[in-house]
Amino acid sequence: MRDFVDIGGTPHDEECAQIGDSFPHGQELNKLECRAYILALRRHYGPEPDGASLVIKANPHDFGTWREVRCTFERENEAAREYAYKVENGLRFWAHGCLSAPVVYDDRGRPKTIRTKDGDVPFTEDAIAQASADACCWPEEQPLPAPIA
Repeated sequence: MRDFVDIGGTPHDEECAQIGDSFPHGQELNKLECRAYILALRRHYGPEPDGASLVIKANPHDFGTWREVRCTFERENEAAREYAYKVENGLRFWAHGCLSAPVVYDDRGRPKTIRTKDGDVPFTEDAIAQASADACCWPEEQPLPAPIA
């Protein structure tokens, strides 16, 4: 039987995309952050074992669709279950996953810069498209650490 644990859209103590009419492009930024968060979780906890999978789960509500990372796993599979319960803790900061934040926000919560394969660029619609097309350029940033036991 499959089960799941929800982890969140970004590390716990980091800024994240806002959803709603006052935040254009919030959903695109939310997707980008979730993709990066999966990479950061894999860098910190190691890849998912057979029977477990890190996925992006969409949650519709009044202000738009919010996405977050979820770990689905087979309850009967001990390694998958242990991985899910370990990764459920998430990360506190992007650096714990050996990544820089994919989006940097100003003091009002508006996106300021976006990370692309060419480095940090000012926030524009084109920058969102480029960062998404780069399919998360961050793996080359720092060497992959050993998984946390």
